[in-house]
Amino acid sequence: MASKFSVALQQDSYKKLINDTLGDKEVARKFVADISGVVSINKSLQMCDAGTIVSAGLQAQVLNLPLSPTLGFAYIIPYKDKAQFQIGWKGLVQLCIRSGQFE
Repeated sequence: MASKFSVALQQDSYKKLINDTLGDKEVARKFVADISGVVSINKSLQMCDAGTIVSAGLQAQVLNLPLSPTLGFAYIIPYKDKAQFQIGWKGLVQLCIRSGQFE
């Protein structure tokens, strides 16, 4: 049985949002695979609204931070029935380095 999130990702509105935001079909395909993997291992996320999961994932993608929980750069955190983007400490370090303001 397909999860509620997997079914939602098949909707044209979500496909269009992801493709329009990311602009590259290969990047969008990888994003869908990555975010689906994150949701599949977290039962609390599976209960969240799909739109909030996609929104949180896109925030990480736009910042070019991987969502893999084991890497610690960025997380999608469930809060009741919604998901939120949370940057990890490694993600903060990465953004600081990229800014060029720190050595």
